Amino acid sequence: ILKTLVAMRNILKNKFLFVTTFLSVLILILGLFVAAVKFPENIGPLIIHFSPGGGIDFLGERGHVFGILWTGLFVVLLNTVLAQILMKKEKFLSYFLASMSLLFSLLIFLNLIAIIGIN
Repeated sequence: ILKTLVAMRNILKNKFLFVTTFLSVLILILGLFVAAVKFPENIGPLIIHFSPGGGIDFLGERGHVFGILWTGLFVVLLNTVLAQILMKKEKFLSYFLASMSLLFSLLIFLNLIAIIGIN
């Protein structure tokens, strides 16, 4: 655990990892604020997934939308920790994980926008 904490402190030294992590977290936090504004506490069931052939597949609550965002934040932070640990051994894999975290955050944000659009 100590190695992981030291590795996380070194994220400031690598600008690419810092920027991708910062943008990933910023996108997800923005998503949390958008969801908080668009889905007030007293809202009824939300359409989480809609299939053109089958109609509504999954109904959920406000907490399910936030669960998607919190899970995304956890995955981004986990990828960041792994990227830092792998930085000395596999630089390419470290950059790949950081890039995929940013892409993952964007996809989750687009998912949130789709959920808002459907509801």
